[in-house]
Amino acid sequence: LTPQQSDYLDANRIEVSFKKGENICKQGTRASSIICIKEGLAKMYVEDGSDYSTLLLKKQCDMIGLQSLFTNGILQYSAEALSDIQACFVDIQTIENLFSENVDCAKEMMQYVNKDMITMFDKVYSFSTKHIHGRLAELLLYLHKNIYGTNPFKLTLSKTDLSEILGTSKESVSRMFKELKQDKILKESHHTIEILDFARLKMISHTG
Repeated sequence: LTPQQSDYLDANRIEVSFKKGENICKQGTRASSIICIKEGLAKMYVEDGSDYSTLLLKKQCDMIGLQSLFTNGILQYSAEALSDIQACFVDIQTIENLFSENVDCAKEMMQYVNKDMITMFDKVYSFSTKHIHGRLAELLLYLHKNIYGTNPFKLTLSKTDLSEILGTSKESVSRMFKELKQDKILKESHHTIEILDFARLKMISHTG
């Protein structure tokens, strides 16, 4: 963005705080803003009655709502805070105006949306081809590389959160963690995860 466009963006945003467990946006409502996470972790998910499926995890500097640009403006998913969150809300019309003025900005946002779509395609493929052990291994590798970026990392997701992402029970997640620890593949202490054997964890993820 040019300095003038950055000022325009800054003048048309508000900051909102969310506590862990609060809804950030709701499926089926009209999308009025693009949401950028300044701090914290959130999940995007789709609801079907009492059931729902997690689509994506969103961390600091990630955005929610870009899929609603230039469409009917109805959110096809909900978002929930998985930790305390500080977020910026930018009016959709502001973003559309910037896209009209700045082709490079529009191109980069399209690349961002495409990256989200590829992540969701990978998740659908994983769920359709891998057993639960493979899905958990894949999720742990994803959290290490894409969400926390360190090893060891402080897991801000509960076992319940993980079970909902994986589509299984909390008890199954706890049992698989115990197996991975017994096999010296990872270590867990006070919500801190350390991957000890990347090669074996990647093999479990690959073979499913």
